[in-house]
Amino acid sequence: MLAKREGKRALEFLDCLLREGEQPAANARAITWMYPKLIEASELKGIATATSRARTGMRPQQPN
Repeated sequence: MLAKREGKRALEFLDCLLREGEQPAANARAITWMYPKLIEASELKGIATATSRARTGMRPQQPN
């Protein structure tokens, strides 16, 4: 959702997770880890090969 610039939807999703009992600190760590990876991936100009995914820390089997 963040990568698609759907900020409102992302916040609604986060709100739902927190209401269901997810730990705020764990979510903050996940966002902190993933956000720079999203920026790096966006700089790859849409190329999503296994190599580029590995470079950003994404699992190779994840869909585009």
